[in-house]
Amino acid sequence: MGQWDVKWDIRRLGPARRGSFLSTRMTYNHVMPRRRAFTLVELLVVIAILCLLLAMLTPTMQRAREFTRRSVCNSQVHQLLAAVHAYAAAHKSILPSGKRNLVGSYAGEHCIWISDALYDTVYAQTNRHDAVICPNLPGFGYQNQYGWVIGYNYLGNHPRMNELDYFRSPVRTSESGDLAVWTDLNNWNPGGWTFVAHTAGGSLGRTWPEYYNMYLGGVYPADAGSEGGNVGYLDGSSRWKNVGEMKQYETGEWGKWRYPCLW
Repeated sequence: MGQWDVKWDIRRLGPARRGSFLSTRMTYNHVMPRRRAFTLVELLVVIAILCLLLAMLTPTMQRAREFTRRSVCNSQVHQLLAAVHAYAAAHKSILPSGKRNLVGSYAGEHCIWISDALYDTVYAQTNRHDAVICPNLPGFGYQNQYGWVIGYNYLGNHPRMNELDYFRSPVRTSESGDLAVWTDLNNWNPGGWTFVAHTAGGSLGRTWPEYYNMYLGGVYPADAGSEGGNVGYLDGSSRWKNVGEMKQYETGEWGKWRYPCLW
């Protein structure tokens, strides 16, 4: 029945039956159970369940974000490779120097540093000041009189590294294509600092100078949670390498200090 039909039927009832109908309806409404509110205990149980679910989902979400950043980082390594190849094309196939700025009579070589000249070369090709900084290391770029501490290792054209036989540093683009040119940071100074760009949940450290992680005492990157890093090669390719695939190399010298790295 529609609403009008219900009203019409009620009007057709006699006085006695109409009163009985309304009385029954009022009684029925009166005895309907009220909705029970949550008790404090029930509310706390719900909150505890939500917190548990959040704790379970957070690592998964962090890992998903980290895989995205690794892909972005790999793309950036490709851009860095293109930048130094463009330089070499205009300089008789010779890669940009890996030396830092010449300060007095000393330039030195340490692969986490690049000179102002190489920084300008990368910027000219990418038009981005953050091109030398891993997406996991925002704010990492640090400049002083020696040049720039960057978010990657630059392994190209390091004559001193070749002389000391620390690793084979490519000088010309005509050399073996499997020589590494750019790598993610997996560097450490035993007894000092540890740089790690990619753990399961991102970088080790969140801001500069936290990236030094001095509290760890210069531990091996894998022991600090490193899962590996991107490596860019002389042939223009780049790929992710798990930390278990990597080998250790020395990447700099400064007096008695040595600076090992994994790639």
